[in-house]
Amino acid sequence: MLSHLGCVTLDPEVIRAAYVGHNLSSEDQARFEAHPRAARDLLVSIPRLDPIAWMISQQLTNQAANRIPDPPASSADDVLLGAKMLKVAVAFDNLKMRGLSDEEAIAGLRSRRNEFEREMVEALTNMKPDGAKMELRKVPTSSLTTGVILQQEIRSRTGMLVVAKGQEVTHALLIKLSNFSRAGTIDKEIMAQVPV
Repeated sequence: MLSHLGCVTLDPEVIRAAYVGHNLSSEDQARFEAHPRAARDLLVSIPRLDPIAWMISQQLTNQAANRIPDPPASSADDVLLGAKMLKVAVAFDNLKMRGLSDEEAIAGLRSRRNEFEREMVEALTNMKPDGAKMELRKVPTSSLTTGVILQQEIRSRTGMLVVAKGQEVTHALLIKLSNFSRAGTIDKEIMAQVPV
């Protein structure tokens, strides 16, 4: 839930462009790539959160190349495993935000063999029970739950893209949409595929 905390330092347009796959200027790309370190800097001084802060800081890097903190409360192996899991999850979510299906996103991760451990990528194939049935319907924004797949773009009243069509609602996205909904800046109902 804290993995994108550093995005509070970024312009919303930079975040949107990065997540939908638009090319960023080298300056904006550098700012975007710095968001994990910004999150680490915000969290590292909180007692017992140094391992979490390190995991978050590694989501866009090669963890093996960096020193792992080893506070008494956790082992280096656990911290490294958490960082690897977060990196796969963030990469998967990024592909989904670009409109890819689960299968397409997993295939994309499989093709990046040097970045992700095969076992972690393969674990993504077991996220949903086989044969899960979905139903298309309008859902009140206030009633969205995780696992729902959005079937329309969600834009703010000013026209800014908030979420691309095809995105699966994750816990972090649910919080984001709830905030937009409470502020009255997105539609009160959204077309979505809902588990039956």
